[in-house]
Amino acid sequence: MKTMQAFNPYLPSWEYVPDAEPHIVDGRVYIYGSHDLFNGLNFCLGDYVCWSAPVDDLGNWKYHGVIFKREQDPAAPRIRMTNGLAAPDMVVGDDGRYYLYYTAKSLVCQNQGISMNVVADGTLLDFMSIMDLSALFGNALDNAIRGAASVADENERLIRVVICEQMGFALVKIENRYAGEVRFDGKDLITTKNNKDYHGYGVKSIRRTVEKYDGTVTIRTEDGWFLLSILFPV
Repeated sequence: MKTMQAFNPYLPSWEYVPDAEPHIVDGRVYIYGSHDLFNGLNFCLGDYVCWSAPVDDLGNWKYHGVIFKREQDPAAPRIRMTNGLAAPDMVVGDDGRYYLYYTAKSLVCQNQGISMNVVADGTLLDFMSIMDLSALFGNALDNAIRGAASVADENERLIRVVICEQMGFALVKIENRYAGEVRFDGKDLITTKNNKDYHGYGVKSIRRTVEKYDGTVTIRTEDGWFLLSILFPV
């Protein structure tokens, strides 16, 4: 008999997929989530798995197996006693392919003793392509992580990310602590005193991506903080 409404637990009692995001594809509901292990010592210790069910039979779930192994991410801790892969989701790319994505940068921060605080309304950036979003935040967060990691005091290794609406614009702020002396070449940062590779190429790539959408980039430093602000008309 078909089940139009599912009740918890909707998966088998031995399976633990928290933070699940549902997506309907070709008449089936697919869920993508973290993967906890029975009697695990922490959360998110398992590989990513996928389950699906027909939209008109939500009591008939099918296991599709492992879709991404923890060992495939070099940032994931090797020993399965600490958090690994967390809270993934799936998107359809501009090329029609299906892409799994997750918070890889948070793993890097965790491994380097960096605290990252995020307050974001991601719907404000729905106008951007998946590839451009990945390039923008990949570069910006890589820069922020390198900067924060240069701070000797782990209590001061901080990153703040904000995405909000402000006076008819989508505002993106990525701010991080850093050590050393920042130098600018015109409007782009090129190096710090202690790390000649820090920020240079990444900032130019960020600016190119933002200008595709008629946005503006502002960079400044203040009291040991590197402040990146981006405005998009919406």
